[in-house]
Order: sequence, then structure tokens, then C-alpha cells
Amino acid sequence: MPTTIDRLRDVSSHCRRGAPLPPDLAGWLAAGIERFLGREAKDLDGALGLIHGGAKTRSAAATWRCATSGAPPAPRPASPPAPAASPRC
Repeated sequence: MPTTIDRLRDVSSHCRRGAPLPPDLAGWLAAGIERFLGREAKDLDGALGLIHGGAKTRSAAATWRCATSGAPPAPRPASPPAPAASPRC
């Protein structure tokens, strides 16, 4: 099942090429816009199913792509050292 980000990428790709949207993609986009215009969602992010500007959705989509690509996980950055205790005066 495509994610919201995947669908938005598909819309962008079709628009860049000047190609018509497939009926299922056009229906999804139209329904989201209608939710926004009908005030069922406070913003387009919510109307299209993006969570808090899409950060969680993008992160989930990136995690899914990495998990299904077969590539090893990226190394985690080292945490900063703990601050040294300051002497009491």
C-alpha cells in the first residue's frame, strides 16, 4: 500500500511530465482537497493524511525503504560526552 509521501511523489512526477493523473491517484487527491475545503481538516497536511507536516510519515517511509532494501542500517552517531562536574566554590 503506497504511503501518502509515495502518492505525493507520484502526483509530482505526473505533473512535471504534464501527464494526467491515474483515476485512483486523482480520486485520492480530490478527496483530500475536498476535506480541506469542506473544513473537515484544519490544513492540507491533515486532509492528505500527513502527520504534523509529514515528519513522522517521511520518517516512517524512510525506515520502511531502508528495512526493505537489504542495506545494513546506518551507524548511529555517538552520544556527546557527559558534562564534567563543576567544582563547588
